Formats: sequence, structure tokens, C-alpha cells
Amino acid sequence: MALGSNRSFIALTCTQLLGAFNDNVFRQFILLIALNVTVSWLPIDGQSMAMAVFALPFVLFAILGGSIGDRIRKRNVIVAAKMLEIGVMALGMGAFALQGIDPNLSIIAMLGVLFLMGTQSAFFGPSKYGILPEMVNEKDLTRANGIVNMTTNVAIILGTVVAGFIFTYL
Repeated sequence: MALGSNRSFIALTCTQLLGAFNDNVFRQFILLIALNVTVSWLPIDGQSMAMAVFALPFVLFAILGGSIGDRIRKRNVIVAAKMLEIGVMALGMGAFALQGIDPNLSIIAMLGVLFLMGTQSAFFGPSKYGILPEMVNEKDLTRANGIVNMTTNVAIILGTVVAGFIFTYL
């Protein structure tokens, strides 16, 4: 079956594109907020802390995420990770809402949400790539990997740009 008519592949590609876009809008928005926030109790500047908090779960959990994806159906890992993402983004909206009430608590909440976003991605990523051989023909596998990688990078770029636009104009 051609990639363009493979509904499972199209659904996975759209799902991961939207997830990467969402993650990067949120992360970049927090980084932009961190430019204007000085928090005396943070050991490093807010932007460095935010990037570290987002990256740490990949180091801590990516191997575990891959191992789980090898033990249970990758589709189930993907669905669970996407369901978790919905909850994490709801927490993220709450963290932003706190900005006008208690900025320090808002920063802590945003950092917590970034950690959860990274954790969700660390579990989603290995299954996202691992399911491709089960989903597409062997002759299409390299192309499928390229499409998933390209759409991920497009989502990262667009998410960063959209966050900047939102931060500047809204």
C-alpha cells in the first residue's frame, strides 16, 4: 500500500506533527516568558532551566519508553502517550492562568509541565518510530522515516514561530 493511502501512517504522521507543534509552541512560549522573568531562587537563568527541565526526561526515560514499546503493543503506548499529552496540556493552561495570580507559582507549574511534556515525548518517540515497520511496507520504510522526521522538524519550526507571534501580538 502506498504511503499516501495508508490511513494508519497518515494518522500517525498527523498525530506526531500536531504533538510536536503543540510541544514547541508551549516550550517556546515559556522560554519567551522566561526572558522577562527574574526568579531569585532559580540557580540558573529561566531559559536554561526550562531547556534542561524539558530535556532531562529524554535522558531519564527514553530507554524505558523504548523497552515498554518492545514489550506491549506500540499502538497502545502511542495512544496512552497522546492521552497523557491532553492532560499535560490542560495542566499547562492552568500554569499559564497562574501567571496573573502568582508568577512564582506559575513558573514552578510551567517547569513541571515542561518536565511532563518531555516525559510524554520520551515514551511516545520510540514507539512512534518503532511502529513504522509494522505499519508500512519494507520498501517504503526509509521514505516513511523521512516523512515522519521532516514533519517533526516542520512542526518544531512552525511551533517556535507561532509562539513568537502569539507572545508578541496577543
